[in-house]
Amino acid sequence: MTSALHVVARLRALDREGLEALLVARRVPTRGLASLLDVAEWLVDPAHIREAVAPHGWRWMHRMRANDPRLLDEAARLLLAFREERSTGSSDAAPTDAEPVLLPETVIALDALLGDDGSALTSLVGAVSGSATDAAEHAFSACSLAIDALWMLDSAPRPVRATRNGARMSGVEIRRIAAALDQSVDTVTAVYAWLARGGLMAPHGEDWAPTESGRAFASRSIGERWRVLAETWLDGVSPATRAMLVHGSATEPSAARATAVQASTPGHEPEPMTGAIPVVGGSVLSALAEASTLGALVDGRLTQVGALLLDDLVDEAVALLAPTFPAEIDGVYVQPDLSIVAPGPLRADLDARLRESADLEQRGIASTYRVSPQSISRALAAGRTIDEVTDFLRGISLTGLPQPVAYLLGESGARHGLVRVAPIDVESGRGAYVRSADEQLMRTMLVDQALSPLGLTVDEGRLRTRAPWEAAFWSLLDAKYPVAAEDRRGELVSLRRQPTATVRLKPVPEGTTKLVHALLDEVERTPAQDDATTWLQRQLELARRAKSFVRVVIALPDGGTQELDLRPTSVSAYRLRGRDAHADVERTVPIASIARVLPSPVS
Repeated sequence: MTSALHVVARLRALDREGLEALLVARRVPTRGLASLLDVAEWLVDPAHIREAVAPHGWRWMHRMRANDPRLLDEAARLLLAFREERSTGSSDAAPTDAEPVLLPETVIALDALLGDDGSALTSLVGAVSGSATDAAEHAFSACSLAIDALWMLDSAPRPVRATRNGARMSGVEIRRIAAALDQSVDTVTAVYAWLARGGLMAPHGEDWAPTESGRAFASRSIGERWRVLAETWLDGVSPATRAMLVHGSATEPSAARATAVQASTPGHEPEPMTGAIPVVGGSVLSALAEASTLGALVDGRLTQVGALLLDDLVDEAVALLAPTFPAEIDGVYVQPDLSIVAPGPLRADLDARLRESADLEQRGIASTYRVSPQSISRALAAGRTIDEVTDFLRGISLTGLPQPVAYLLGESGARHGLVRVAPIDVESGRGAYVRSADEQLMRTMLVDQALSPLGLTVDEGRLRTRAPWEAAFWSLLDAKYPVAAEDRRGELVSLRRQPTATVRLKPVPEGTTKLVHALLDEVERTPAQDDATTWLQRQLELARRAKSFVRVVIALPDGGTQELDLRPTSVSAYRLRGRDAHADVERTVPIASIARVLPSPVS
């Protein structure tokens, strides 16, 4: 077993941030541990090492067991591996750090969790499925759906639900989005799980929002988008899930689902959670939906792409899929009925720009959008001018700009700003004035049930609400009024309903902070050499309580050593008393003379 004394030396070398990060990452309890040695013993306990390894996916464990250099560095930070000092060869040279070496307890945990992970699935490819085209349709749909799912976060507030396991999106919200996108709940659940795990979306205040990475994701090619989703999915696949996908799907289409049902029944170990997934679930059953959405499974059978992914051959999987994806286009058909048809997958940057002034109605290899007064108002509110919107649509249209569309653009441009919203108190953001030169429109807003949450009242020829300025603006826009935002000087300002979230590290718990302060105080108070004495005394005291023998290695004045098998009867700061297993007499040994304490063969 790894000595806790070795861990103490590494704990002493950490600064406050490093120690906090370690305790949080390893989920070290803050009660019952009062010293560096207590923490060290907890960290090297085989059960706690397994607990640190188990939440990771098969890919992490497989690479760790294969001594991936990047993961070994991570293992060293988690004290699942040690860097051993080595000499450069010269007697006067300073020692340098060697590559980290996994602790024996870490290797045991990996072997127990991985078992025979059978990383030779590519030999099954020919037998499992015919070609990559079986997976291409699923993969393409997943890439498109990921863009749509991120866009849904911008289209309306999606509340964050705080749970003990992290931030999540409620099942009700998932079902609402699934209905809007005409997708199954399982498929939408899988995609949002990847977006959260991959850091493409995160909480922003009380709602979910895309991150910077999420916004950049929309501009990537189809193949690059699929790689991001595949990497995120693979990182979350546990050894149990991988085995289920491989062995269950390789027999018959229903076998994988049957295996999943069995794995989710009482008495079977549940799949470990690998992160804060924003949906209710995380069982092995959900793995089937995720694998199918990505194209790793088709009709319950493992595809060539799935076999490559489950062999951790992502580059090869991307190369296999890339030729099967349809080519992206940069032109659309703008039609007189105000619809816009993209005859193929629209280039990602053009799709994002088109959505500023048109609503997606149907997604597929050929997608349909529609312009409306409300969609044009949304673009104008975000700062686009009517000329910019017109020029953009004309530039991507393969059919010119039909008269009905041109009329809508002109009418929307003329009506934009007929209703104005301005803040009452800029500092607090609370309260807003609503005004319009159209008195009939003012009377309509006052009695409009869609605006009742604003509680509009008449105030000196204007309408007034206690709602926040931006909330009042979006409520009016959603109710299809030609609204524009202005500051208190009456100048138009742009508003975007598209906040960008930041992936934030979890705050360090107060109990962990207090424990870290106590440990650092101990480091300052006590010299490092005292750790060895304390460790010896603790080992001897544990043997005394257990009434068991230990082998005590005593350093002699002449430089030699003597070994005694003793059963400790009394342990103090200065001496050890114990019964000699062979001479059957009680001996007294100075603590300062004890070099090591080893397990004894005497029982």
